[in-house]
Amino acid sequence: MKLIDRYLLREFLPPALFCLIGFSMLFTILHLFGHVSDFIEKGTPPLTILSYYGAYLFTIHPKLPCTPIEFIAPVSFLLGALYALWQLTRHSELIAMRANGVPLHRLMLPLLVVSMLLSVLIATAKETLIPDASHWVHALKKRDYQPVGNDVIMDFSYHSHNDKTEWNIKEFAINKPNRLKGVKITWLMPERSTRKSRIIVAETAEWHHDQWWFLNAEMQLFDTSNAETNKPIGKPLFADLKVENAESISDTPTDLVTAAKDWSHLTTRQMVKYLKRNPGISRKEKRRHRVILHTRVAMPWMCLIATLIGIPAGARSGRQRAVVAVFWAIGLLFGYYAAIFTGFGLGRAQILDPFVSAWAAHIIFLILGIVLLFRMR
Repeated sequence: MKLIDRYLLREFLPPALFCLIGFSMLFTILHLFGHVSDFIEKGTPPLTILSYYGAYLFTIHPKLPCTPIEFIAPVSFLLGALYALWQLTRHSELIAMRANGVPLHRLMLPLLVVSMLLSVLIATAKETLIPDASHWVHALKKRDYQPVGNDVIMDFSYHSHNDKTEWNIKEFAINKPNRLKGVKITWLMPERSTRKSRIIVAETAEWHHDQWWFLNAEMQLFDTSNAETNKPIGKPLFADLKVENAESISDTPTDLVTAAKDWSHLTTRQMVKYLKRNPGISRKEKRRHRVILHTRVAMPWMCLIATLIGIPAGARSGRQRAVVAVFWAIGLLFGYYAAIFTGFGLGRAQILDPFVSAWAAHIIFLILGIVLLFRMR
């Protein structure tokens, strides 16, 4: 890294990080004021409260397009870029650097690289840490802010479009999905969703060596030749049953966890796999899922685009022009946020295509930022 790059980063990172920490603390305090009575009433342990707010900034809300940190970080980086460049412009340092033959666009490269790295970091976190943190916060709220041990799902129903099966599970733990209690699986005929071919009812189902084992189980076959009656054939078979994964059940414990979790608490890979495995879900549900999927991928790039918007405004020479440009950049950022939230709302309302609703604002303001960057003098 060149000396000039390190100098520019020293001017840019401290105010950006100061804004990031300050806005995060403000957001946390405001939320705490609104929920402190709940914590006191429920007797939530202090350590649980600290953990809650440590995770809350990275929590995905099903009805919002981004996590709190994704909302805060672009504003912080925009203000950091505006302040750093305004300071350099005020002391004529940018003019001196350019007089030594360094192009203005080359001077802005460190700011863009750091913004890009933060966007990549957020995108990586949304595929690793953030989904689990979001699910933990959601589970904590459901348990009245009491410490979460095993996250147990009760009375869970799941329709597998891939296998044409209906799962009814009395109880299973999200962190231990290899063991299910009170299981009933109904195989449905492909041409008629109400016709059954067989039913297995088991006290316990366990996943071993890529296959399901049903313990203390009862299996009943049904007559599929008569569409009107669809009566049981013979007597139920009572035994411990093994059902090969490739034979008639392709759903794994991971698939059950994916179906049990809130859609917004899944990783992008899990979302894509679910949509591929369940092509028979309704068009409305598929569009709603795709809106969240596209939004998940698009939102991390807000930091880069916000910095692109801030650089041309901060690098303007002249005190009066700089003040006008700063207000103009902040107004442009709020317009960017408004476009994102509007697109997300229209996508959820089935008015806009999922791709358009998630990406239109980012593409428009990315192009605008690049145009403004190349028009800098």
